[in-house]
Amino acid sequence: MAIASQAWASGNNAEGYFAIDAGMFGTNLAQRFGAPAGYGSEVSSLTGFLRFRKGFSLGKRFYFEPSLALALPWRTNVDGSTMIFPIQFDLDVSVPIFSFLAIRLGPGIYSQLVYGSGGVVQLNNGDSFANFAAPSGLSMSFTFTTEIGLEILLFHHVSLNFDAYVLAIASQARRTYQGAISLGVKL
Repeated sequence: MAIASQAWASGNNAEGYFAIDAGMFGTNLAQRFGAPAGYGSEVSSLTGFLRFRKGFSLGKRFYFEPSLALALPWRTNVDGSTMIFPIQFDLDVSVPIFSFLAIRLGPGIYSQLVYGSGGVVQLNNGDSFANFAAPSGLSMSFTFTTEIGLEILLFHHVSLNFDAYVLAIASQARRTYQGAISLGVKL
């Protein structure tokens, strides 16, 4: 394991590193895969993903890796009255397992910046349509998350990342699964 740790550290820079990851981000994945055909996009969204990570060496085997990720572009809700800007902040620890593979794990916060223009929106309410109030103004929500990720080193400074986020892990009724696949570049 010492050789794997040294190889990973040389690829990451033993003192630390800064990485930028870009890829795809999916929300509500359990609901997406469980929805009837044609309804996956009604309960879940797939968007672009941009993440900034900074790795700080915690000795020979561990890196403290805070990160900030954005789902791009802004997405709108189903009726189009509200814009939502998701932000994920993580405080992970990254551990090299082999010379080409590291695992990261840690707590985080998933936040949604929500902007609505207000007014009334007419929506299907079962057998008929009804008027519902649309959000007005700017608000922000926060949910605690747990993140686990795999980083596969493809080249010296290029990696393939798989990340899974569990929101509200302690609540069976509110628990949600999200994920990201990205290519990363260490600078």
